Amino acid sequence: MRGFISAIRTLTLIPIPGKTEDDFSAALSWFPLVGFFIGSLLFGLAWLWLRISWLHWPEGNALLLVLFQIILTRGLHLDGLADWADSWGGRDRQQRLAIMKDSRIGSFGVLALGVVLLAKYIFFCRLVGSGTFIWIIFISGLSRALLVNLLVGLPYARPESGMGRPFTEGASVKRLLCAHLFLLFAIVYFGPIGLALWSIGCAATMLLKARFKKTFGGITGDLLGAGNELLETLLLMLCALPGPGLQNHLGWKFLF
Repeated sequence: MRGFISAIRTLTLIPIPGKTEDDFSAALSWFPLVGFFIGSLLFGLAWLWLRISWLHWPEGNALLLVLFQIILTRGLHLDGLADWADSWGGRDRQQRLAIMKDSRIGSFGVLALGVVLLAKYIFFCRLVGSGTFIWIIFISGLSRALLVNLLVGLPYARPESGMGRPFTEGASVKRLLCAHLFLLFAIVYFGPIGLALWSIGCAATMLLKARFKKTFGGITGDLLGAGNELLETLLLMLCALPGPGLQNHLGWKFLF
């Protein structure tokens, strides 16, 4: 359970008691479970809003979900997204890595944050308004599991140590299989649509890995954060597109 405690402390601000694992990569297997936990909190918040609100106001609900997600995760992935976007201005690999290490945020970073947060607000609004926000649970777990996909097979891009190095050094196929085992149980509940989202997410992750390898020579903590935000936003969009119809395809019964 030390790996689970490490995962909770890495991905959220929750000060869960207990000893953490010395091998940080042990947390990777627990990433999707922590993601499901985050998604469940978001689902519960959306459900509670619908029960106590005297107004049908999905926009307010969606804004609350965006803010709560930022607070719960300490904006960790958003910080990586902004740093990655700022690195677009770099002429070569070393300059891009140096830009990402700079604590200051540039115009590309601000624009990336604005677009992603606006997109999440719109997609949350659609999911809440159509009554299909249960898919937030699955997407939160899937996007965190795909972070393990990003790590396995990619070296750490920086010569010096960084936040992502301990996770990179211990990333293995075993950790990957353990992480996706949690997804398998979730797919049993969510059905073929969940399986399709998993397939699309894995394909998108392969493209990101190839891009990160080409432009940075590997992976960093910032690139992991950017990857999570990009993949999560993509998956939210795919679930938001069908609207209310998505609820009718939860599980496997509709196939029979």
